[in-house]
Amino acid sequence: MIPGHHIRHLLGGMFIGGWVLAAQAANGGTEQVVLQLPYTHQFQFAGAYVAIEQGYFREEGLEVVVRQTSEQHHAPLEEVGAGKADFGIAQGPQLIAGRLEGQDIVVLAAIMQHSPQVLVTREEHDLRNPHDLVGRRVAIDQTSLQSEVRLMLEREGVGYDRITVVPNTWERNELIDGTADAMSVFVIDMPYAMKRAGMRVHVIRPADYGVDFYGDCLFTSGLTARTRPELVAGMRRALLRGWSHALQHPDETVNLIMARYPAGVVLQQRAEPDREALVYEAGQMAMLISADLIELGRVNPGRWSRMAEVIHGYDGTGSLDRIEGMLYVPPLDRFQRLQQIAPWLLWGLAAAVVVAVGAVLTSRRLQSLVARRTEELRESEQRQREYFDYAPAPIVIEDYTALEPELRRLREAGVTDLRAHLQARPELLRGLHRLKRIVAANRQTLARNGFVTVEDMDRNLPDIMTEQGYQQFQEELTALWDGRDQLTLETSYVVKGGERLHALLNWEVGRRPDGRRDLSNVRLVFTEITSLRRAELALRASEERYRMLFEEAPLAVVEFDHAALGPWFDELRARGVTDLAAHLAAHPEDREPLIARSPLVDANQSTLRLMGARSKAELVARLRDVYTESTRQARCDNAARMWQGIFHGSGEFEVRRLDGERRTLAFHWRMLGAQDRANFGRTQTVLVDITEKLAAERALRESETRYRELFEQAVGGIYRSTPEGQFLTVNPALARMFGFVRAEEMIAWAEQHAAQSLYVKPGRRDEFRTAFGPAGQLNDFESEVLVRDGRTIWISEDAREVRDASGRLLYYEGFVADITARLQLEAEMGRASKLEAVGILAGGIAHDFNNILTVVLGNVTLAEADTEADSAISARLADARRATLRARDLTLQLLTFAKGGEPLKAAVELPELLRESAAFALHGAKARADFKIAPGLWPVNADKGQLGQVVQNLVINAVQAMPGGGLVVLTADNAEVGGDDAGVLPLAPGRYVRLSVADNGVGIAREHLAKIFDPYFTTKTQGSGLGLATVYSIIRKHGGYIHAESEPGQGTVFRCWLPAGGTPAAGAGPAEPEPPAPRRARVLFMDDEEPIRSMATIFMDRLGFECETAADGAEALRKYREAREAGRAYDAVVMDLTVPGGMGGREAMEHLRRLDPEVRVIVSSGYSRDPVMANHRAHGFKAVLPKPYGLAELGKSMNEVLERPDGAA
Repeated sequence: MIPGHHIRHLLGGMFIGGWVLAAQAANGGTEQVVLQLPYTHQFQFAGAYVAIEQGYFREEGLEVVVRQTSEQHHAPLEEVGAGKADFGIAQGPQLIAGRLEGQDIVVLAAIMQHSPQVLVTREEHDLRNPHDLVGRRVAIDQTSLQSEVRLMLEREGVGYDRITVVPNTWERNELIDGTADAMSVFVIDMPYAMKRAGMRVHVIRPADYGVDFYGDCLFTSGLTARTRPELVAGMRRALLRGWSHALQHPDETVNLIMARYPAGVVLQQRAEPDREALVYEAGQMAMLISADLIELGRVNPGRWSRMAEVIHGYDGTGSLDRIEGMLYVPPLDRFQRLQQIAPWLLWGLAAAVVVAVGAVLTSRRLQSLVARRTEELRESEQRQREYFDYAPAPIVIEDYTALEPELRRLREAGVTDLRAHLQARPELLRGLHRLKRIVAANRQTLARNGFVTVEDMDRNLPDIMTEQGYQQFQEELTALWDGRDQLTLETSYVVKGGERLHALLNWEVGRRPDGRRDLSNVRLVFTEITSLRRAELALRASEERYRMLFEEAPLAVVEFDHAALGPWFDELRARGVTDLAAHLAAHPEDREPLIARSPLVDANQSTLRLMGARSKAELVARLRDVYTESTRQARCDNAARMWQGIFHGSGEFEVRRLDGERRTLAFHWRMLGAQDRANFGRTQTVLVDITEKLAAERALRESETRYRELFEQAVGGIYRSTPEGQFLTVNPALARMFGFVRAEEMIAWAEQHAAQSLYVKPGRRDEFRTAFGPAGQLNDFESEVLVRDGRTIWISEDAREVRDASGRLLYYEGFVADITARLQLEAEMGRASKLEAVGILAGGIAHDFNNILTVVLGNVTLAEADTEADSAISARLADARRATLRARDLTLQLLTFAKGGEPLKAAVELPELLRESAAFALHGAKARADFKIAPGLWPVNADKGQLGQVVQNLVINAVQAMPGGGLVVLTADNAEVGGDDAGVLPLAPGRYVRLSVADNGVGIAREHLAKIFDPYFTTKTQGSGLGLATVYSIIRKHGGYIHAESEPGQGTVFRCWLPAGGTPAAGAGPAEPEPPAPRRARVLFMDDEEPIRSMATIFMDRLGFECETAADGAEALRKYREAREAGRAYDAVVMDLTVPGGMGGREAMEHLRRLDPEVRVIVSSGYSRDPVMANHRAHGFKAVLPKPYGLAELGKSMNEVLERPDGAA
């Protein structure tokens, strides 16, 4: 029973529908529209041809002109946009790009659910995936037409910066002419065309890498879609009907194209129309349209939006908001619309019936509608064929009719065991096999076996048969012989390309309506199990390797045995427990028994290392120590999953290593072989230490929350500038770097200064432009630039080029760092390295040189003592002594650079030192000094002698810079160095005294300024190059800093920072009472140089001492011990600090102090800056005797040690 209101709606619809049909009939004829193709005629546009030939367009009242692209008629987007065509076919990415550019486009239907765009490579080059294309030439259109190929490459990490992009044009084949290694093409025709040209290719499909765009789409203008909805709906319906027919009848459609639609230039170049090319294209189009899986014409809005986002990201044109409303929504059909207004038309029911009936009888359009419904009924009868053709499994229908008489003859010949009979006669089996015929095969069968048609497969079936295939056929014949209609067995066969496939075969004989067997309808359904068989082989190999892989795996792997949980679960369920997690929350006392029922049974070596265990036994025994609360909770959660029948899981928990350290682990577990409760048993868990990863992620999240603020408050400079160098934007940090308060001030200032003028070096801007690499990036571009106040600083730039789609340079983006301080520090480090090299050399020379000078000076002083004071020989000896002392001073100067020699620091008052040192340096000079010493000047912690040398060298340098005389200004004041100065002054925070020595002399050239502290560098004809190097070394060893500022012709200023403080030098104590005259003292003298030992013996005798000598520390130790044992102990010992190849003074001193804690020893060395010489009392020595020395110096040291006044004998 139909409800009354439905009847009313139906009758109302009949009335209005009849009126509309009658009106259209009155208008008469059809409306002509133009469909613009993007290329020449081919199977790619078969739906339009079929819709014309089958009359589908006429039924919609349309006369459609299908127009190829030509010189007169251009691309569909242009033709439809200009109003020269009503509809067009174009690729999805092209349509999106056009819409983004502002074209009023509406997409009516997606013909291709998958894009035909692929990459092809030559088979012999073995380039089979995107990663193989790195560094290769790829012919690709960089516009939206081939955006899916670009997205595939980028997703695989093969962006345009990792390949060489060459133009891809329709006029040439870059793969054939050798200008490219890979080329973007349409899969529907080009691979076949290249095969015909003698080139085998490999296809790389974007869809295989997760990039799946729509291909051909039917579209029209937005104006047409809005104003002519019936026209648009009719065009869409007819075209989709045409495609449905073309896909169901590919051979018929190929014949139609060859007869009535010449296939364009591609095929006209050949002598005859190429049918095979169209058949190939038909097969490819069927796969791209996928009508067996997706409704014809369907467009998924979400998928379309994702395409739009990708294309917009590449082109950057327009707004994504323009995509809104681009997809056509089919209107309600007439019946649905009439249903909505039917209640208002009840009053015209009778009249509606009369008009509707009249329209049915008179309207030609309604007759066409009846014919369409008849066609739909016919199509429904073919559905079964479609289900067969598009079934996911290979299906074959075979005709065994010709075998029936042969089997009958074998029975008549007395054969009873057909299997044994055929096994003995394999040639008979092959002969019988040739009698059966393949009458039908679905697409899966043809595609999997490499055939195009059923006839091709039937003709070549013997070529793909294997021995196992013949065994299968033998079993089929045996089933027929035994009267069985069904058979299931495993078989293998070789496909056309040579690959062997494995399958489960379901073989069944059809039945006629009367119940008799129909041998012309034998159905074979193959379930492919090739992967399963390969997996089984791999599994067996895996099992053999499992133990080794388990033990040696770099990841931690453990196994738990959960077999005991099964009975316990049954027990809980019997008690009424339905939710294990809830039960454990309510009964926490059951958690430990649960964990105990699933013990740890195995762990690999990585696990032991992770947990800090020495053996598996130790880990099992101390597992409770490893578990934390989160570990126990994870074990219970995993058990709850098993309770629910889920035998895998993952998560994180915290463990405690056996050494007490806590670590966070990620885990993934799976029950080995578990599919149901029957396999309930062991689980294998992989553990990954993610402690550091979590810390890094936490830091990253914190960084991301601060990103915006950090960007705005960036310490480094950021800019955007035009290709000509005009700043477009700068950040506050860059403005401050150039001496501005606000970024706007810097931009305004830069407008008045050409970019070239900011660089100190001429042509540096041109070098900047040419320094960009192929990727359009530049790194660590260092330059000296001019800032607002006229100063110069050094900067380092990292920049990139920003270009538009055509490759035109738009602007530069860059990051700037002020590296002035860094370069100064590098210069300091380089200078220190040079000084260290000089120091190593000086330390080696000084010792040997001072030994020589000791012999010279000692003998000179002895000779002087034995010569009349006013004689000529005495004068010459005095000259020799002074020369020796000057040589000693040069050695001391060299030792300033030596590593290890520390200044003898004390609190030094600078005012007196400055005046004395400057007066000494200015003696006889034309220049004069001016002192500017701040009141309350702090004392400095320094070696007074070395600091005096610094002042003298700086004043002498200033005097030499003013040969005609001038003023040397010495300034000293207090300075606090804080944390803010760390980037400017390489000094630790603290109190310093700042000393400046300035002159108004000739100045120093810029190219020389960085080298003035280098050893042996000088621009003076008679300079040694050691003066300023000595100053630098002394200042550095005092923990200070020095730098120079100079301009040629304007003078030079040296500024030094010296640490303030120090302990005042000990003053003279109260006079000691003069000791009584001692006895003649015994002295042991040790030195490895025999001339020094001889000279010392003479010196000691002259001084009134009894002296014995030793060549090294071991001999001195032996003599000292023997003297003590004999009761003739030595009163003092003099020892050389260094003995090459033997025991020196330091080591000998340690032994002497153990032998005699009261021993009195003088240490002597030619290396007077040795730490032992500087801090001799810390090593037990009573006094020092630097080499070279004379009789007076030796006597003074001896009297100091023996605690008697100078000159006492």
